[in-house]
Amino acid sequence: MAKKANNKTGEIAAELLHEYGKAAPLSAGIKALVNTLAAVMNEENMLQAYVDAHGTCYEVTGKSGDVYSRSRPEWQQLKEARLRKQSLVGLLESKVEAAPDLDEMDVLLEMKRG
Repeated sequence: MAKKANNKTGEIAAELLHEYGKAAPLSAGIKALVNTLAAVMNEENMLQAYVDAHGTCYEVTGKSGDVYSRSRPEWQQLKEARLRKQSLVGLLESKVEAAPDLDEMDVLLEMKRG
């Protein structure tokens, strides 16, 4: 199971690195953030599949015989994963947007001057 999850995380990371790499050159720190985002996205996908299959709540019977509804821990983990994902995406977007835009014409002109 862990190997399958690692493969999926690697696939997600490769796709994200490709997409973010189109926008700007990626530093080692940005690449690390992208890999972390890929792991969080994979975790989110696995948790969503579990919640889809089993629901967000389960029922337990108390000592008195009353039936209580409880939230599944996976549901809470899914909500937390989505918050982490939202934070990482916001951070990555701001970092990539802040990176200098390397226009090919500017690079060629700079090479001609220098």
